[in-house]
Amino acid sequence: MVRKNINLILSIIIILTANLIWQTQSFAISPISNIDCQLLDATNYLSTQQSTATGEITGFGGNSDWASIGLVTAGLDPASFSYQSSPTIVQYLASNPLDPASSATTIEKRILAINALRQDPQNFYGINYLDQLLGSYQANQLGDPTLLNDDIFGIMALLGSNQTTQIALLDSLNYLVDNQEPDGGFGYSLSSGSDTNDTASALVALISSQRAGLTHPNLDQVIAGAINYLIPSQNLDGGFGYLPGDPSDGSSTAWGLIALNAIGTIQDVQAYQGLASQWLIDNQLSDGGFGYLAEYGSDTYTTSHALIALTGNTWLNPQSDQLSCNDQATDPVQSNSQDTPADSSNQTTQAETGTVQGYTQVTSLPNTGSSNLVSLVIVLMPLTAILRKITRIAS
Repeated sequence: MVRKNINLILSIIIILTANLIWQTQSFAISPISNIDCQLLDATNYLSTQQSTATGEITGFGGNSDWASIGLVTAGLDPASFSYQSSPTIVQYLASNPLDPASSATTIEKRILAINALRQDPQNFYGINYLDQLLGSYQANQLGDPTLLNDDIFGIMALLGSNQTTQIALLDSLNYLVDNQEPDGGFGYSLSSGSDTNDTASALVALISSQRAGLTHPNLDQVIAGAINYLIPSQNLDGGFGYLPGDPSDGSSTAWGLIALNAIGTIQDVQAYQGLASQWLIDNQLSDGGFGYLAEYGSDTYTTSHALIALTGNTWLNPQSDQLSCNDQATDPVQSNSQDTPADSSNQTTQAETGTVQGYTQVTSLPNTGSSNLVSLVIVLMPLTAILRKITRIAS
């Protein structure tokens, strides 16, 4: 009798587990393609937010810098990006140099934008922004010693400027590695705890450092820990919230996808990239922009990062591609489509795919059918062994 009951229980477990995997299979999609129309809609939204007087892209968080990077990823040249005959974004950046006393993160954003434009951050219209950034180097790190965010983006700014031998870069990498949280994530500051956004940006900095040949005894382990924090934080709807378990929002999802783009150079994460990409496209607003939440409307900060993310790029020396959309409405952007911001020979190429030691392929989100079958076997094997042992004891 006991043996029959055990077999019945095992059969029920198999049926329920198989049914669960079958139901979740609908979430497993490949990275989406043919989204040029949506990306061009996003660039058109950015153009409508450009000041006709100054050329500035207005909004939260220094958005002319972020928008410059986003536009480059969409194949547009910010040096000719102009709305209704306004000055271009580059003209705005050139005529509005940063205060040398600006925070490290403000300078780092400007350097990342200049690098995306394939211009020289040591002489951008007469300003040496690299010197300004290096002037913030103190206590073996960049910027405020209580913050990690400025070290993360400082690493990217220096890597993108080919400053791979700078002691400030090497020390900032050590500082970042040494301040990983116990859960594998990273926070904005030393005391804030992990969040998905700062973990995402830290992963871009860490993986880019590894690809550039920088070393640290624990670099592989730290990257693996950060991946294992970030990927399980992805919600079943494909998006990311600021903290694991938070509802998905546009900014966090864009940052999460940017990190997945970087992780994709060392691990196969196409299923996760596809889910995050689809979430962003599904939540694009009617004006072409993207927002933190739909009820808040579009904003230039989220839209710029969505462009970077959806084109498969990161903040660091993004690749550009010309977009084409037969359904595109009249384009309000006065930009020469033949003007690309590149000397393409200077663009960084992806490293060969490798493996990070210690990385665990998580299964918090459904993968392909074959992966689900493997997961089913992994789940059922120990259950079967336990139930058989119980059967032997009971008999």
